[in-house]
Amino acid sequence: PHTLLEEDSYTLEQFDALTSDHVPYRAAEPWTVLVPGTAHGEFTGGYLRNFALMLGCKYFTYKQKPYILFLEDHEQFTEVGGVAEYLEFIAQTPFMSQVTGLLFGHYSDAGQPDLLGILERFGRRFSIPVAYCHDFGHGAHHAIIPIGMDGELDTKRQQLVWNY
Repeated sequence: PHTLLEEDSYTLEQFDALTSDHVPYRAAEPWTVLVPGTAHGEFTGGYLRNFALMLGCKYFTYKQKPYILFLEDHEQFTEVGGVAEYLEFIAQTPFMSQVTGLLFGHYSDAGQPDLLGILERFGRRFSIPVAYCHDFGHGAHHAIIPIGMDGELDTKRQQLVWNY
């Protein structure tokens, strides 16, 4: 198992960003902005499959408020078509009406134009900003996004900001 001390400098910097009001969030690499815009709300998300399946579970509750959704998956676990299926499951839940933006984390080292197309159509369908990044997921970087904290997603500036 990895410890925080064994992670790359980006991950350590992002841990500092979460635990200090002096270090801003920084993207590990430039984001692929699919639908530009700004979203405000409470951060929620995680591994795509688990998050989608939890939405249909009585143990997953949410309030009537805006949410910024961050999701990740990896090609070794879910093909691009499966990602589309899980996103469609989320789209058909009442929760989706409260989603104000989506940040999707590292999926593969190789480019996946089909995935980017799916994410872009998803964002346009719901008129929410969407970006793809390598800041978190199954890649080299592991940004820490604070579930339950209010904040902002700005795809144009490629930035997350949380409110302490």
